[in-house]
Amino acid sequence: MADIKFIPILPKVAKLIDQARLQRELKDALDHTANIVRDDFQKTVKTWEHQPTFRKDGPRLTGTGLEVSVSTNQEAYTYVTRGTRPHLIRPRRARRLRFQTGFKAKTRPRVISSRAGGASGPVAFARAVQHPGTQARDFDIEIARRRQKNHENLIRLAVRRSLRLT
Repeated sequence: MADIKFIPILPKVAKLIDQARLQRELKDALDHTANIVRDDFQKTVKTWEHQPTFRKDGPRLTGTGLEVSVSTNQEAYTYVTRGTRPHLIRPRRARRLRFQTGFKAKTRPRVISSRAGGASGPVAFARAVQHPGTQARDFDIEIARRRQKNHENLIRLAVRRSLRLT
């Protein structure tokens, strides 16, 4: 019995791809994606009175590859993004809390925008208030879901641009 194997003869990958150009193109693709992601995060706080700042770090080469991060260190944004549990609110520097009785949220879960809203209605006073908690907005999850395909296309384009076709 005779065995026949078909083994494709391909040129070495190093000859097909310009490695220096590939690294430049991948950095550009990652930088572009990070800018879009930062813009999306900024849309979520457009109508906020105290807007957090979003910082972009990178792109940079690490031991595992290229990486970039978009972040904020403002606690209020974390509470909105992750949500809060029901909790008791007590006054700190006064005997009673003062607040308006109506409220309309400026953001909605998994919606990358911000609209008019805030406190409204008559003023009330209380020694303590049981806050019902807030639903997590999951902005980071929604932005990642929306931008994944765009990022993949930019990576494909970066690889195509670095091919040596001569």
